[in-house]
Amino acid sequence: MRTLLITFFVTLLSASCYSETIKLKNGKTVQAKIIEKTDNYIKIDLYGIPIKYYTEDIETIDRAVLSRKKAETGIDIEHIRKQLKELNYPEHS
Repeated sequence: MRTLLITFFVTLLSASCYSETIKLKNGKTVQAKIIEKTDNYIKIDLYGIPIKYYTEDIETIDRAVLSRKKAETGIDIEHIRKQLKELNYPEHS
């Protein structure tokens, strides 16, 4: 029984060591473990309940500001049209 209690407390303490501090834009602060992270949202484990927060609602995660910059496609349409014109390729084919 004593070993079970010690194991329980050690597990509880180790789980709290790996939690992140998430500050939301509405002023709330949540401390939980991130179980899934994508470009659009993060999913945290808050006392065994999975909760999803979207990145537009998050201000910082462990004092690191999230990047809000969207990826550019990198396609320059005018450059492509210029190259096709040089090759005498019809514009509307």
